[in-house]
Amino acid sequence: MHLEESFVIEMQEKIYQNMYHSYLYKYIQIPNIDANKLYLLLSVLKAKNLPIEKMESIAKTVMFIQVALDSHDLVKNDMDFKKSNITTLKEQQLTVLAGDYYSGLYYRTLSHLPEINLIKQLARAIKIINEQKIRVYKVEIKSFDDYMMSMQQIETVLYQKLASYYQLSDYEIISTNWLHTNHILKNKEKYIGYLIENNLIEISNEDPKLFAENKLNQYIQKLNEQLPKYIENETVYNKFIKTSFVKNFEPPIVR
Repeated sequence: MHLEESFVIEMQEKIYQNMYHSYLYKYIQIPNIDANKLYLLLSVLKAKNLPIEKMESIAKTVMFIQVALDSHDLVKNDMDFKKSNITTLKEQQLTVLAGDYYSGLYYRTLSHLPEINLIKQLARAIKIINEQKIRVYKVEIKSFDDYMMSMQQIETVLYQKLASYYQLSDYEIISTNWLHTNHILKNKEKYIGYLIENNLIEISNEDPKLFAENKLNQYIQKLNEQLPKYIENETVYNKFIKTSFVKNFEPPIVR
């Protein structure tokens, strides 16, 4: 089934409306909804021909989890805090509370969607994501491949688990490769910085930044070559290979 971009945008607006809290929006940065993740999420749900009400409930649930996780990522450590433009500790504290608030929205939405096995899958995904984030944050990463594996899980496992729950193997692969690739492309400078700062690539006489970028490009090419080999449904492959949102969905101005 074809998923219209207008439907994706409509769902994005509904999710932002449900996230809205006038006090939080006044003081802190609200995480953007990743357009590719929302598109994949809705594609999975539509592939199962779920009723629109159920689609909306599950979509909100998963995106509330994503926003809660992203929100906690906005909290600076002590060093970053000193370098940032944040003028008071209040923003830091509210950002933490915002993550908890979005988590609360997730649990509230789940209470209206009593699918225990789906909840278990999402809970497993959250556990894996947090474990991998700790590895990256504490620099427990030992190599380029180790780092890419951790980042792949952080960015994709939530959607892998959802696709697995609905027994959509093609979408599991799309989650792993397509989402991961698009995240690298959008955040290439951050990837390059982490690789160089933590000595995860062996650099000879080349420009370190150029060497790291070439290494990433080779990795992306490998992912792109793998994608058509493992996806059985050519229509699914074509649908995603031609779809990549350049920007995330910006939070709407709520008055």
